[in-house]
Amino acid sequence: MQKTVFKTINGWKCLFQPMSSAKTINIRAVVHAGSANEQEARTFGAAHFLEHMFFKGTEKRNYSEINRKFAQLGDVNAYTSLERTVFYMNSLPALLDDAAELFFELFFSATMPAEEFEKERGVIIEEFQSSEDNPISWGIKKINWDTWGDSMHPTIGTRESIEALSIEDIVRFKQQFYRPENTLFVITGALDEKELWDTVSAYIPDVQIPSKDSLVAPTIQFKTDHFQLDNPNSKQSLLFMVFPTVSELESRKLRFLPDLVVNLIGGGMHSVLFESVRERLGLCYAVGMQYMTPLRSGYHSVYALLDANNVEVAHDEVLNQLRMLEKEIPNELFVTAKSNLLFGRSRANETASGTGAQADSYFDNGHDLIPFDEYREGIESLKIEDIQDFVKSYLNDPKLAVVNAKLPV
Repeated sequence: MQKTVFKTINGWKCLFQPMSSAKTINIRAVVHAGSANEQEARTFGAAHFLEHMFFKGTEKRNYSEINRKFAQLGDVNAYTSLERTVFYMNSLPALLDDAAELFFELFFSATMPAEEFEKERGVIIEEFQSSEDNPISWGIKKINWDTWGDSMHPTIGTRESIEALSIEDIVRFKQQFYRPENTLFVITGALDEKELWDTVSAYIPDVQIPSKDSLVAPTIQFKTDHFQLDNPNSKQSLLFMVFPTVSELESRKLRFLPDLVVNLIGGGMHSVLFESVRERLGLCYAVGMQYMTPLRSGYHSVYALLDANNVEVAHDEVLNQLRMLEKEIPNELFVTAKSNLLFGRSRANETASGTGAQADSYFDNGHDLIPFDEYREGIESLKIEDIQDFVKSYLNDPKLAVVNAKLPV
């Protein structure tokens, strides 16, 4: 991929990622604000609600016209997380002008009609209920909240907060956080640079942003107690084992070792936990490991969805496997994990949308991008001993949470 180019247009930072081989283009807005910035329980879910309202009308078009136009140009979507909200669309190089016009129209001119706001409240409540009906989603979001405190409340909010949110709350959140210093526009694809900047400059207005109030930075604090929950809507149990580890910035210094740890231990059918907990012992259908880096901290966690009678056995097996890894990691497994991890990263880099999505962590990485070559070289340089040292240092004495089962300790 050619060298990326930054440019400031009317005070807004933009990034062009040229991809001569791409057949499509990707336009995205990365806003460094998410649910962790919601400081009052009554406004939990404001960031997510705001994301929904961007598509409900502008000064020029209603939601129906917006939907049809996006269908003509390609596709569009958005997501909200703890620390960011991202809007993105995929289109064709020949449609750059129309795509940019519509994309920036939504970002800068969303009107949020009152009647659409109330309809969308019902849609979001249904989305909330869907997550409540999913035993893994239900358990993990409550566990995260308990583990890290209010800054890790569910991104979608609570039923009470969704029902209480007003348009004024949504507008206030936008005014506080959707600002030039918090936003990065990213355009990726096979585009002429001059044409791109001429086009983008025509649709990013010179917006006068009033000075913002002093904002409280969200914080989290890890708690070490174990706990048990009951979910009357599920017959299955969930085992969740949380290990505090390293932040995203620290992961980069470690040559992305935390990613390789996840892949080898619980990242797919080749992984240690899949082979032992599922295939050899037959304890569950879903088992794996994940790595999260909330608010300049980090943790690895193991999850398993299984029968209540198997929770203690699975818990003991996970710890047993981790202790075995400290002593020996088969070279074939190590090579497989590296290959599988780099395959996934390489595949993402083949498309404009996959390449563009890597800029989503721009603010989390200290206003920087991680080039693919750096990631590949980092992973290739790692040794078996690096994983063993990480397991010894971090993957012990987890916080335990269970749903619909007895604590195994």
